Amino acid sequence: MSDARVRSAARFPDHGMGGLGQVAHGVLHDAREAGAVAEPRLFLGLNTLPDPPFPVVGYIGFPAAPGAWQACGENLVVFLESAVGSLRAQPVPPGSAYGPEHHRMQRLLRQDAIVMSYPAYMVLPEESSAGRAVLDNLTEGYLLPEDLELSPGARMTELAWAVERSGARRIMLLPPGAAGDTVYALNADAADGKGTVVLDLLAELLDAQYTWSRKVFG
Repeated sequence: MSDARVRSAARFPDHGMGGLGQVAHGVLHDAREAGAVAEPRLFLGLNTLPDPPFPVVGYIGFPAAPGAWQACGENLVVFLESAVGSLRAQPVPPGSAYGPEHHRMQRLLRQDAIVMSYPAYMVLPEESSAGRAVLDNLTEGYLLPEDLELSPGARMTELAWAVERSGARRIMLLPPGAAGDTVYALNADAADGKGTVVLDLLAELLDAQYTWSRKVFG
């Protein structure tokens, strides 16, 4: 399935987080359908905030440059820092560089969120008191996805980190063998005082993309 088309998230549950939860669940659903991809995948969440320009909550792929993951040593923090720096340094062309159809789509599909999916060996937080510590360490950039490969009880798990311009944050996990689209949803709002590096960098990346788009398309 191509990441280049807009996909609706309307049929997915919101896990108490509105459009952000729907988009994160949709990204995990697609990851299960497509099979594990051994590098991060980025998606822009569209129209997740109130008063959307068009009443459709969706998401679209936000691909990194080919080879970017390997060039960053397959390190999440370095990968995201590089993406933020690259986007902030990107020239801002005049709006006239894009045709009317592109402008129309930009008006209808507001970029409100960003989601990153990534497979890693995990001990589910609900199954072990150490599970949440493992997730926190991964989110802080201290663990690599294969670090727990030989750990008893660790299973390859698809994760999604989701950030919205409102400040809302969510971490979701889709364990292998779970019935249907069963996911574990963990609240990670900035208000809880936990400064997670990966989520902070995703927030920077979203801000850089939103700022660039507004400069070009108004």
